[in-house]
Amino acid sequence: MYAEGLSPLFRLSERCGMIEEARVRKARIVRGEYYDAIKMGILREEWETRKRAQV
Repeated sequence: MYAEGLSPLFRLSERCGMIEEARVRKARIVRGEYYDAIKMGILREEWETRKRAQV
């Protein structure tokens, strides 16, 4: 899970095949600003399919 403000990490996770599974709105406060907490995930079979496709 990571904060919404980390958009490069979010984009990298999507490129790896992960999808957004949960979002907790306004879960974190950083320097007075609220950010959503986002949980990304990928199933083992999705990961293995992607690995085989790259070979």
